[in-house]
Amino acid sequence: MPKGFVYPETIKKEEAKAAMQQLVLAQMRPIVRALIGKAIGINHMMLRDTSTGQWIRLTEPEQIEQALNATGAEEGKTYWIHTKDPDVQAAADLLNRAIGKAVEEQNVTLTVNEPLAQRFKRTKERLGL
Repeated sequence: MPKGFVYPETIKKEEAKAAMQQLVLAQMRPIVRALIGKAIGINHMMLRDTSTGQWIRLTEPEQIEQALNATGAEEGKTYWIHTKDPDVQAAADLLNRAIGKAVEEQNVTLTVNEPLAQRFKRTKERLGL
């Protein structure tokens, strides 16, 4: 292969990676907001549809206010607030990306049962010096 040759499969992978990067970068703000939401925990307001009995997720503040102030509103019957716990792994990942990964302390213990001079002598003999 000539110097600098790149296999066609590698070129396809690089092009696909670049296309995906562009898509992700175009949606960076909502992706980061979603990750932050996952890291700190998310609340969902659900309202029971009186005609079907199914739960509908409310997203607009006006809808939430109406559901809470409605006549006969009762948590668990007419509305439900669902809370998702914070995700520690998501928080750690965000912090590592934003401010760098914390340095982890490592303790190393070295035990040598042979005096250093003897080790040098054996090494010299092995190398023929």
